[in-house]
Amino acid sequence: MDEASTLLQQIETLGFPIAIAAALLGGLWFMARWMMNVMQGKLDAQHAILVSLIDRVRSMDHELIRMSVTLKLLLKIDPSDEINRIGKCPKDEQRKD
Repeated sequence: MDEASTLLQQIETLGFPIAIAAALLGGLWFMARWMMNVMQGKLDAQHAILVSLIDRVRSMDHELIRMSVTLKLLLKIDPSDEINRIGKCPKDEQRKD
C-alpha cells in the first residue's frame, strides 16, 4: 500500500497530464524494445538467406563463364576475343568482378 501512496503523491506533485505522458512514454519504450528484439531474430534469419542466395548467384555466374569458355574452345573460337572486346568497352559497362 506504501507504493500506491507514493505513486499518488507523485501524481499530485507532477500533475495528472505529466504522469499520463510519462506512463505512455514508458509503455512506448517497452513496446519498441519488444519489437526490436522480435525483429532482430527475423533480420538474422533473412541475412543468412540473403548471403546464401548471393553465394548461389556467384557460383552460377562462375559456372556460366566456364561453360562459355568451354563452348568457345569446342567451336574453335578464340576466348580472348571477348576479353579484348570487353577491354574496349566504356568503364561503366565493364564487369565489376
